[in-house]
Amino acid sequence: MPFEVKELGFWCRLEVLPVDELHIHEEIVPELLERLLNDMRSSSFFKDPIIADVKTRVVLDGMHRVAASRELGLRYLPVCSVDYGDPRIKIGCWYRVARGKGVKFEDMTKLFRLILVLLGLETRPSSFDEAKLALGERSATAALLTAKECYLIYAKSTGIHESYSWINRVERVLREEGFGVSYEMEEDAVKTVDHDAVVMMVPCVRKNEVTEVALSGKVFAHKTTRHILPARPVGLDVPIEWLRGSKDMKELDRMFAGHLSKRKINHLPPGSTFGGRKYDEELLMFGGSI
Repeated sequence: MPFEVKELGFWCRLEVLPVDELHIHEEIVPELLERLLNDMRSSSFFKDPIIADVKTRVVLDGMHRVAASRELGLRYLPVCSVDYGDPRIKIGCWYRVARGKGVKFEDMTKLFRLILVLLGLETRPSSFDEAKLALGERSATAALLTAKECYLIYAKSTGIHESYSWINRVERVLREEGFGVSYEMEEDAVKTVDHDAVVMMVPCVRKNEVTEVALSGKVFAHKTTRHILPARPVGLDVPIEWLRGSKDMKELDRMFAGHLSKRKINHLPPGSTFGGRKYDEELLMFGGSI
């Protein structure tokens, strides 16, 4: 029987679902997948649930965990099912922050703009506020923000799927040129703009676009979406052996619900770091036994 959580007035259902019912919406990065596979092979527990829409089974968070589970032959996964139509579930994005080791700021900015030109992308000067507006209206593909200036970036097509394909190409070339590229929340990225960093601002994807892409069998580029929930359950620590498929669904449901009912829910405030990751939302951490 599913385990329902009603914390902070936000409904979600913790349950075990077949891996084959889940649909991912972002591409899988081989290096990240391999790292996760190594971690999961050395662990006896599946720590955090996949976040998925209760109606469509589209995965909102946990793409690489789903892929790794398939690689390891797991038949079931712990899932936090949510109502994706709930307006309190928001979508943010990940700004790309590029840094060049030992590269002067002026040279780094020129190289970044040269890369855009070589890829066939156009740029024009802009203000930060204009760039935010253009990205919100989808009239630009992305924007380049430095400590001194801002530029709008235009590709031939501004469709959101195509835009992220271009963003992915720029990021790939930057890495090939020796830049370090990290992903930061919008506000955090803007704060990092200094004489050592260049930020690529990107547009936010909409919920219907996430669902349509996932159900069509396509995927967005990696790090396209950042879903923010009113509250997020973590630390379930479900024994991986349970998920291999040797038990029938009814017995597995009973064991899963019993496992969670014995654990105390601790609250961590928004902005907390858990498992090496910073979260916008409050965390519902399933801790020790009640």
